[in-house]
Amino acid sequence: MSIRGDQDQPSPEEVERYKRVFQAAWMAFDRAVKAAEGRQLRKGPRGGGRELAGILEHVAGADLSYLSSLGWKVKPSSNVDLPEQFDFIRSEILKGIDAAAGGQLPAVGPKGGKKWPLRFFARYATWHVVDHTWEIEDRIL
Repeated sequence: MSIRGDQDQPSPEEVERYKRVFQAAWMAFDRAVKAAEGRQLRKGPRGGGRELAGILEHVAGADLSYLSSLGWKVKPSSNVDLPEQFDFIRSEILKGIDAAAGGQLPAVGPKGGKKWPLRFFARYATWHVVDHTWEIEDRIL
């Protein structure tokens, strides 16, 4: 959900804070993933839920989608393993933040769809990483 101030251009200090928040979220996510490696995750109340690999693929795919919503064009390689893919995506997120902060990304896509403002992108994308960090932590048996 977008809020009124999302359309305002963030200050350089705010942009740097976004980067630090992303990096902190990624560190927490990586710790949770490492703690869950080789361990079983509790199933949901109806017996479902993604396994760790599924969560990782979901987060990577969502990050790419969010970058597209920001207006940053990314072409990931499908020939790399997941850790390399995460390194690439995270690097692209930081580049996308800088491009958006510098006014280099369009507010509207080629077909007329509105792109996400930087403030909304930063809030939503970091929330998503943290949400799945908590999911992993909560489901480790």
